[in-house]
Amino acid sequence: MCAAYDAWCNQNAPFNSGITHTEQDSIYWEALFQLGECWALAGEYDRACRILREVAYRNEGVPPDIHQRALVRLGHVHCIHGERRMAVQLFERFQALYPSSPYRPLADCRSVRFRDAGK
Repeated sequence: MCAAYDAWCNQNAPFNSGITHTEQDSIYWEALFQLGECWALAGEYDRACRILREVAYRNEGVPPDIHQRALVRLGHVHCIHGERRMAVQLFERFQALYPSSPYRPLADCRSVRFRDAGK
């Protein structure tokens, strides 16, 4: 499903309907986050990182809720890759930027459920 959606987006940008979505449009950031989420759930962690970085490393323009979720999910992807130092840095950045976020309990490698129970 992710691959088909990614291919469709690449072939149809700007969309044939004449409607274009720019970085100033909040749906743009939500769609980008959801694509990264989709890749992460599909186990395509390199693709998920690439997409989630585009959202998480922005300082302006991304709605706060989407930015928070992207930081946390990108941290989770790094946890799965065994890159705990990078994950901790992302979680610390998240906590500094959003001290009262409802996503704080999820900003930890312990909240990630690994497919392989041996991890």
